[in-house]
Amino acid sequence: MQGYTLKIDQNSDRPVIKFNDITGVSGTLKKYSNSISGLLEDDDGISELKISDIFKTLEQWRSQEKIELSDSSFTYTPSDSSDGKKTLYFYIKDSNGTEFYTGSTSELERPYVQFKGQSTKTD
Repeated sequence: MQGYTLKIDQNSDRPVIKFNDITGVSGTLKKYSNSISGLLEDDDGISELKISDIFKTLEQWRSQEKIELSDSSFTYTPSDSSDGKKTLYFYIKDSNGTEFYTGSTSELERPYVQFKGQSTKTD
């Protein structure tokens, strides 16, 4: 009887946030715009996206309002749209109910990010 070798990679289950208008690791937003847009990818599908400019625990994320998605695409305008540095946090729930959020201490609970013009995703 022949056996099979399997490689289990739990990182492959993490969703990817692909930004349409933020370039490079420094996260430079395109000129003349105060909103961001992107596309979410997950092998299980996406059921929820939430974005905040305030760090949140998982329990706090669960009570926040969702961002409207259109075929996994999103647009978001930060509450403070003036020039300057912004820090955004993301929460994603896939169609299987698995929750991912930036700021989690477990990398398996954080979404990947991919900036415009890059072919690789980062943690």
